[in-house]
Amino acid sequence: MLLHSHTITAYTENAVGILARMASLFSRNRVNIEKLHVEESETKGISQFTIVVYCDSEKARKLVNQLRRIIELQDVFISRDEMIEESKENETSISAAANG
Repeated sequence: MLLHSHTITAYTENAVGILARMASLFSRNRVNIEKLHVEESETKGISQFTIVVYCDSEKARKLVNQLRRIIELQDVFISRDEMIEESKENETSISAAANG
């Protein structure tokens, strides 16, 4: 399976619980958030979320479509970064490196 690093940029109203709802969406889709950065945007009351995930392009598009359903979400963009090939060999070498 080919995985890509995707950067999702979302602009939301600064509302209580928005991060929890967004994180829950990723969890339900079994996608781990690798990096997360949140800051106030140039517009007062609007937060900018920069989220990096590793998944296939279809799942990334599905996540963005589901994010768009969140009422407080103003806009969302996605860009694909690097490609990663997931294989048993990669998993084995990562496990071996971690264990010693």
